[in-house]
Amino acid sequence: MHLNYKTMYPLPTVIITYQGKPLSDKYYNEHPEIHPMYPTKEEFMTKLYLPLLNKVQETNTEQVLEISENSIKINGVSQHLS
Repeated sequence: MHLNYKTMYPLPTVIITYQGKPLSDKYYNEHPEIHPMYPTKEEFMTKLYLPLLNKVQETNTEQVLEISENSIKINGVSQHLS
């Protein structure tokens, strides 16, 4: 079976930082005091990542999700979890 790569969709780009540096799982897990500054894994998947993935598939456009302490941006636009 030959795949036509023009019909393949990119994945959303996700950038997660803390104090301007990439946030690793290890650091996050070792510092529970920062957990309230970030969406939960469930919020991340249901309210942020999956909707962006759907948008990529619908529009075939690049989507960038940036999460830092108390800040969420999609394509540079601030977002609020509802």
